[in-house]
Amino acid sequence: MKMKKMMDSTTVIITTTDNRVLLQKRDENPDIEYSGYYSLVSGYLEEEETPLDGIIRELKEEFEHKKSQKVHFSSITYLGSEYRADYDRWEYIHHTYLMDDAADIRILEGESFVLLDMDECLRLENLAPHHKLFLLKYRAGLCKIDVREQSKKMFDEITVRDLIKVESVGDVKNYSLLEAGTGFVIGEDTTLSASIPAVEAAKYIGFLQFVPKVLRGNHYHFRKVEYMLILQGRMHATFQKYDDSEAVIEEIWEKGDLVRTLPGCVHTLTALGESNVLTIEFSPQPYVARDVLMNDKK
Repeated sequence: MKMKKMMDSTTVIITTTDNRVLLQKRDENPDIEYSGYYSLVSGYLEEEETPLDGIIRELKEEFEHKKSQKVHFSSITYLGSEYRADYDRWEYIHHTYLMDDAADIRILEGESFVLLDMDECLRLENLAPHHKLFLLKYRAGLCKIDVREQSKKMFDEITVRDLIKVESVGDVKNYSLLEAGTGFVIGEDTTLSASIPAVEAAKYIGFLQFVPKVLRGNHYHFRKVEYMLILQGRMHATFQKYDDSEAVIEEIWEKGDLVRTLPGCVHTLTALGESNVLTIEFSPQPYVARDVLMNDKK
């Protein structure tokens, strides 16, 4: 008998500004996965909800401040996604800083919460095993998150800029760049060569050619995280949040730009100039037709 697909879920690693990790003690309830265990804050996603919107909802539902109207968390950083084969679902992992004194907050779901150093968390025998995996996998990335930068906005102040990340890879054929986590794109036409390390495991890979004056895209996803590497040419891109047609940003991408687009971001692309643009697109999530939603907000 085939197991019914579970709803996808979203998870957040909450740390304090002195790098302690907040763990929730789950209720003793047989209907709860790993009941009675310590865990990160997580929850199932609603059908038409992005992972980022889901985390914002979970933080609002699960915490309250004893003295003010709401608990203050920093802006949220996307860390990656993991496929749970045992439940046939995707888990999206994020990070945020707790900006309030922990003594001033209370948790509304679960028995209680604790704040532990990372090593203490990983030594717990009753830490939900998939959440232990997330901490092990992303602990190095947590060290690179600047609390001063993240605290400039609160967790529920999401703009379209938060859904896009652009990095440039090298333009010299140097395989040590792969070990450094960047890679390279060199040459033009028949001499073109590109190598990049896998940012996330790729379940979908596509080679796309864009031609001048022809728009492609104008859609968004609720689940699919997309990466695009520009191999040749210059690309014009416009972005907006799926639920906000007013805030639109434009960017120009060039050869060597690696762009990550998160769910909920409407993206429309076209080649600039007279030449075609060559790209590789990949995603940790497989292509699912029902998760391609056309933008009807002009």
